[in-house]
Amino acid sequence: MAARIPAGATARQAKRPVGEMAARRTIRGARPLLQTSRLLPRLAALAPSMADAVQSMGGWLFDQAMVGLDTAVLTAEQSDERAALILGARARDLAAELAEPLPRPWFQSIAVHGAVYERDPRVRRAVRSALRGRSAEVMFCGPLPDEFAAAAKPVWYQLSIAARAFKAHALAALPAQAILAASGPAGFDQAVEVFSRVSV
Repeated sequence: MAARIPAGATARQAKRPVGEMAARRTIRGARPLLQTSRLLPRLAALAPSMADAVQSMGGWLFDQAMVGLDTAVLTAEQSDERAALILGARARDLAAELAEPLPRPWFQSIAVHGAVYERDPRVRRAVRSALRGRSAEVMFCGPLPDEFAAAAKPVWYQLSIAARAFKAHALAALPAQAILAASGPAGFDQAVEVFSRVSV
């Protein structure tokens, strides 16, 4: 049964999961999404829309925020930031973020929805630069671009109970049409989110 949360609650108001490993559970994955030896301070999720980001990786984002990571959701479409706030993340405009030269390091961990990678050449340049410079851990959700098929390893991330509850809360904050148009897996009670970790 999903954890009950009060209406209007956000991740910052939730109790911290017991132990940092609550945010790094994997099943059938080779290793945790984040290295246990060091917490990556800044994490970005890049997606076509907020609905895509929440459906595909919302629970994982929540769990990372709960262990203190600075998380941001960058979307190609303008979105109400409430869903991101519920997950403990900040909403940013992807085009504005990529309009200026990227600082180094940009983010230390980047989760990319395959659809926005295919559509936006600036996203492709940013991701390829991060991989070449080994400046960030890069993962994909949704459709995996063909160019990374040989270098990707699947990771099944098991959501904490709190993450499942807050993900459902974030989805409920989005317009129904946005959820229907999103390309991520449907459903309000997913226990697992699937990623492809890329290394070159």
